[in-house]
Amino acid sequence: MDFKLYAQALTHFCGGESEILQRLAMSRDGLSLGTQRFQIHSPGVAFRVTAVTQQIEAMETLLRRLLALTGLQALQWINLNHADIQFVTLGH
Repeated sequence: MDFKLYAQALTHFCGGESEILQRLAMSRDGLSLGTQRFQIHSPGVAFRVTAVTQQIEAMETLLRRLLALTGLQALQWINLNHADIQFVTLGH
């Protein structure tokens, strides 16, 4: 399954790349770590599409850590695992 096609479709229906792709500052304990590109579909909320089939809990942990380094309120994670599709909202 090519999950990138799903991410592209969501990007299109949310207004296109120019509307939703943003580079956000990343920091830990006040120390700047650089920037990371996110797909922001509403103020303070981004989405991420993955196709993880193994160690799904490890991916969730990774996304929670990523979220903690941003000023985002939530990250909506869509995981396409063959016929098992998960929609998870991760928040602080």
